[in-house]
Amino acid sequence: DEHRQGTEDVEGDMGSLQGKTLGISGNGNAIDGNNHSGVTISNGQTLGVDNVSSFGNLDTAITNNGGTLNISDTTFENNSVKDVENNGQMNLSKSNSFEKQVTGTGDIKVTDGTSTFNNGLNQNSIEISSGATLTTHNTATVNGGKNDGLINGSGSLINSGEFDNNNNINVDVTNNGEMTSKAEHFNKTITNNDTLNLSGTLSKTVYGNNGTTYVDKDLAINESGNID
Repeated sequence: DEHRQGTEDVEGDMGSLQGKTLGISGNGNAIDGNNHSGVTISNGQTLGVDNVSSFGNLDTAITNNGGTLNISDTTFENNSVKDVENNGQMNLSKSNSFEKQVTGTGDIKVTDGTSTFNNGLNQNSIEISSGATLTTHNTATVNGGKNDGLINGSGSLINSGEFDNNNNINVDVTNNGEMTSKAEHFNKTITNNDTLNLSGTLSKTVYGNNGTTYVDKDLAINESGNID
């Protein structure tokens, strides 16, 4: 593979980070975990991973138990359990791809570029900065967040907290919390089971089960728009 200039073989379990900071600069190379355990960081520690063409063949590649995880230009693949267990802060930049699940109780911020989740995302919150894209090809489940960029993909978004949406969401949305958005920013189906605050122009049906949809006094509802 032309993108993989070389492979760094892991000869044992990567274990817990010692000290405060570790930076992994792949320079386009791959990390082959040889079926060992991945790296774990904790509160007060920072791990940076940059330009790794394939971070794989581990059980869970990275476990973040309260620290800060910075990932850029990295592909996670061929891990046996999941790619990342994030229970802290995870910052994503440039182009990243996750083949297996990313789960945990932490928070994810996509600062720029496109980060793609192929097999599920479950986090406390997500934040997508202006100009950045989060792509999900499975279910992304969050307890709130903010979208100033773009949410794309063939998957869906389930929100159970406070979510402030300021740009396009091109996946099916189920709201079980409180979501605020312009109606035209929803480009697939909308199901509201709690509180949805809408402004702008509604061009589709808002479905739901005992949810309440609040509309701005200037909300326009065209012929194809409906609140079920």
